[in-house]
Amino acid sequence: LIKRRLLIGDNQEVKSIRVVMEVACARFDVELPALLSKLRDDRTARCRFVICWIAREVLGLTTIRTAELIGRDHTSVSYAHKTVGEQSAVDPKFAAALAAVQLEVKARLKL
Repeated sequence: LIKRRLLIGDNQEVKSIRVVMEVACARFDVELPALLSKLRDDRTARCRFVICWIAREVLGLTTIRTAELIGRDHTSVSYAHKTVGEQSAVDPKFAAALAAVQLEVKARLKL
């Protein structure tokens, strides 16, 4: 319930993180309720990690603000950001998926 409330609002950060979630969920075939749940399967976790990375790198949000918006703690966001950077450096398929999400988010948000 608390996580759902975090996504309600019309300030720019909330709108932007919603777009990131929509794009990442579509790319990684994850339903939004699963993303906001405590599920930790590989696909859901990977999607969450990408959202954290995009929020930091594309939207320029702080670790703490990203954590507030996605309903996680800031250490999880930091770990996700680090992991995505490392994984994209060694896994070309993952790097391509990350780049596709990044491009679509930038296009939808006109960044």
